[in-house]
Amino acid sequence: MLTQEDYWMIQELRHQGVYQGDIAKRLGVHTTTVRRALKRGRPPSRTRRRERYAKLKPYVATVDKLLRAGVFNAVVIFRELQALGYDGKIRVLRAYIEPRRALRPSRATARFETEPARQLQHDWGDVIVPVGGKARRVRIAVHVLGSGPIKGYHGACDESQHADATRRAIMSEHHFWLSDDQVDRLKPLSPNKVRGVPRVDDRKVTSGIIHVIRYGLRWRDAPACYGPHKTLYNRFVRWSRARVFDRIFQALAAESTATKTGMIDSTHLKAHRTAASLLKKGGFRAASDAPGAG
Repeated sequence: MLTQEDYWMIQELRHQGVYQGDIAKRLGVHTTTVRRALKRGRPPSRTRRRERYAKLKPYVATVDKLLRAGVFNAVVIFRELQALGYDGKIRVLRAYIEPRRALRPSRATARFETEPARQLQHDWGDVIVPVGGKARRVRIAVHVLGSGPIKGYHGACDESQHADATRRAIMSEHHFWLSDDQVDRLKPLSPNKVRGVPRVDDRKVTSGIIHVIRYGLRWRDAPACYGPHKTLYNRFVRWSRARVFDRIFQALAAESTATKTGMIDSTHLKAHRTAASLLKKGGFRAASDAPGAG
């Protein structure tokens, strides 16, 4: 801001023919400031600017008391001051409160813990390792079951940590495998007469089929530990047409001691549009052919 002495110096230098730019450099101000002073034609007044918080000043103690009590809502404080006679603007009050918000104590966080093995925390990290003679960034997926000691690690050379990569990492860590007892129970129910090339390990293929159906995966997304996905698909279709799964379900249901009807439900069931042809090809029995239908 120019003083009265600066204004009279501008007038004197301009009267001497000094350019406005040179005057501005001598006074250390912008050229526009010099131009406005000359256009105004009078020196600036000596009146002092009004204090910013003039109306709020009598109520500062009340505002500080409310802030110490944890009340930082400007609208609530404004209503309290209006009841005491404050007739200023709320924007003045907000300008006073804003720099003091940093002193506001943080609220305690209530941590919610689920039961053991009921929640999973997943996160990504990356490391640089030599792969094939070249330095590659390997994405490491780490997931921990809530309140449990079980941890899983999965490495993937994905370019990004997208949702599909996260799903593959979690699914690959939680593979399904039939136990020895389960394999022994299914062995007499599986086809025993094998022609041509010996059949692939039943434990691996059957576990892969259950894993794909359990998580609603596409056959091509089956983890590599179960073998080629085409093998899983061909076995599933061939045994479905041969009623192998029907015999397994009926035998296991007959061994159950439950006297009530058991219902198997799912949250959702995906079916491709080509699934409608399975009924015509004999892949599944019609509802009218099922035992007890009608």
